[in-house]
Amino acid sequence: MWTRRDFALLATAAIATFGITVAAFWPRLANAVDNQPPATTDVKVPTLNLEGASVSAALDSAHARTVILTVRNLTDSAATAQFAAEANVVQPVSIMSRGIPAGQAVWTNDYAVNLQPGETKAISVELPESAFVQQPPTPAPNSAQAQQTPMQMGMRPGRSYITLSTKGAPRAQSIQALSLPAKPEPTAVAKGHS
Repeated sequence: MWTRRDFALLATAAIATFGITVAAFWPRLANAVDNQPPATTDVKVPTLNLEGASVSAALDSAHARTVILTVRNLTDSAATAQFAAEANVVQPVSIMSRGIPAGQAVWTNDYAVNLQPGETKAISVELPESAFVQQPPTPAPNSAQAQQTPMQMGMRPGRSYITLSTKGAPRAQSIQALSLPAKPEPTAVAKGHS
């Protein structure tokens, strides 16, 4: 049987739990008079950090299938950046598949770049056509499947990405530096139409 003391102890515990929860998760009030700089929404670029240098990858907006590898010397002395770049493709797979699709390397290259203090070099790399994943074809506009997404058609979409990794270091590092866009998918032509 519950006594008055048990109810009081239960109420005290509930109030204490509520107070701790409110104190921990209550949104912080914004102070508009503060002298701190405003918060930014800078997008972080995945960067491979080497001994005294860094490497990042970005798509070239002017040329299709071209990736720009940017190598920076972060020190005040000459440095050599040794790294490997690799393009990997995970092909579309059926959602009924029990295995996890692994990336297949379709292009790889090793680099050794000599940099002067504070120097930045850009390396332009044209990737082969096979470095871009082929998505399942889009059904013809007048077919019954025209309104279905690849997931509804029973396919998990594929993806392509660039991996940067160290070489010759005692502790190898590897990062997925850049996701590549899919190849334009061919559209199916309905029978009887051209």
